[in-house]
Amino acid sequence: MKNKMMNLVIFGMALIVFLTSSVTVIWSQANESDRQSFGGPKKFSDKELQSFAKSYVELEKIRGVSEIQIRRQKRRRKRAGSSKRQWQSSAQRSNGRD
Repeated sequence: MKNKMMNLVIFGMALIVFLTSSVTVIWSQANESDRQSFGGPKKFSDKELQSFAKSYVELEKIRGVSEIQIRRQKRRRKRAGSSKRQWQSSAQRSNGRD
């Protein structure tokens, strides 16, 4: 279980690095004139905006799935801990009666 969670975290981090590097490459391919003009807002092409939007949507999907899985894992651990404590306390009570 721990191994699956670690794999999920590593996959998510790798995906985030990939997406951010993709955006960086797109920005670096902007026109030289746009990069040198500091006076106004930078203009992006429709292709660049669409690429960014797709990356952002994918990132949010992954984040949502990861958060759900993390919550489930926390609940399972909490339940396992409480049932383990119940088992231990009942075992102690039965040992005390002997």
